[in-house]
Amino acid sequence: MKKRLTIFVRSFYFNTEVLKAYKLTGLLTFILLVVNIMLVSVPPVIGTLDSTPDYDDFPGINEAFHDIYNRELPCMIEDQTFHCDEEIESFQAGDYTFDIVESISEDLDVDESKIYFSEDEAAIVHVEGETQTILTATYATQPTLDFEQVYSRAQEATDSIAHYDTQTQSFVNNLYFSNVGSTMLVIYPAQFAQLGMYVLLVGFMLMISNYKAKFKKITVPSALKITIAAMTGPALATALLGLLIPQWSILIFTIAYLVRIIAIYFQINATETPLY
Repeated sequence: MKKRLTIFVRSFYFNTEVLKAYKLTGLLTFILLVVNIMLVSVPPVIGTLDSTPDYDDFPGINEAFHDIYNRELPCMIEDQTFHCDEEIESFQAGDYTFDIVESISEDLDVDESKIYFSEDEAAIVHVEGETQTILTATYATQPTLDFEQVYSRAQEATDSIAHYDTQTQSFVNNLYFSNVGSTMLVIYPAQFAQLGMYVLLVGFMLMISNYKAKFKKITVPSALKITIAAMTGPALATALLGLLIPQWSILIFTIAYLVRIIAIYFQINATETPLY
């Protein structure tokens, strides 16, 4: 086990160790591919986390929700949907305008701060000068929230304002995590498809080493295993550097992986033993 772990770690930077990857089982190879996908996905995930507005990006949001709670709206978020027992007209809530709409536009171009609720999603828009901060998300991560009960529970609390603020922070944070979660559901399948294509293209490219060779140097399964193992080092570097410069992540991985595959191709050509 220790020997295998040593070979695995050395394969991050020694191409000669990568050539031993043909000995991996199919299960271990698949697990390694999943790990590589997770590593390469770190930069876009970090970019998503950094670019998605959160609770601290909405000045005056607590005061706005104070006004909303104080109205004891007959409204509830339940089973990921929002509904009211009666029609609610829009009103001013602190520095924001509260409005219930049928649906939320994908292009929220407004000239004042607003809080929107629709049946399936909510949006908070803060406008300051020409700058708009927008958070739009579904209720996927929201627990049941009864606006009338928020008011009554606040009256029973030792500090009603602190109770309001805690509820508001929870609500906004759940919008944030719902937004990030839905984005990740797009990122991971996209990375899986992209890296899967890399593996197939590069794996079959390595088969060219059999052309006019004195003996068969590599098989398709071996080529795919070596291709996946060769990906781990560049993927790890991409994850680490992506924490600092996520916008360069794809370029970092592409260059590092390309250089390594070229070196491995020449090593396979030079080998005197079959890799299968």
